[in-house]
Amino acid sequence: MASEHRTTGPETRTVTASALRGELAEALNRVAYGEETLVIERKGKPMAALISYEEFQIFQRMVLREGL
Repeated sequence: MASEHRTTGPETRTVTASALRGELAEALNRVAYGEETLVIERKGKPMAALISYEEFQIFQRMVLREGL
């Protein structure tokens, strides 16, 4: 059976969508306070990323600057 959690780096963690349901409050706190980012998978495929609002703002500025 595949693991529910896999570490992909020191600050990024991969988690299944079903596992995230059971730990959303804790995961949200870790992300919000910059302790980690999450890659959320469904059926073994990356579907989304959960990043802090600060990281999101940086991403938005990059997109606007680059015109993506």
